[in-house]
Amino acid sequence: MARQSSSKAIPERISALLLERLRAHATKNWPSCVAVNLRTRQAFAYVDIQGASDSEPEPLCRLRYMGVIDTWEFAYFTWAREAYELSCVDSGSPFGSPEECFDAAAHSVLSSPDRSEERRVG
Repeated sequence: MARQSSSKAIPERISALLLERLRAHATKNWPSCVAVNLRTRQAFAYVDIQGASDSEPEPLCRLRYMGVIDTWEFAYFTWAREAYELSCVDSGSPFGSPEECFDAAAHSVLSSPDRSEERRVG
């Protein structure tokens, strides 16, 4: 079966709603995350986060807009390649809700005791 895709640019209202959802989710579930920022380009939303011990936001993941607010293609940011890599959310699917995508990436980043060490090694 062909992969569902979208090359539509993310509408401003969807971008604003996405940011609102991600910030609310991070506030409720990730207390070590003090900021969530979003940049968009065409069909992609780039999510950056700032941890309590970080001096500035860092890349977390990239979401590809699939035409609806509840389903996004997920790619996490890898420091080893300094690039976004397609991956799966916890259910095993390459697609998920904004919150599922955030959690999949945040589990490895925000729960790591020393992320600066992770970047040096990667």
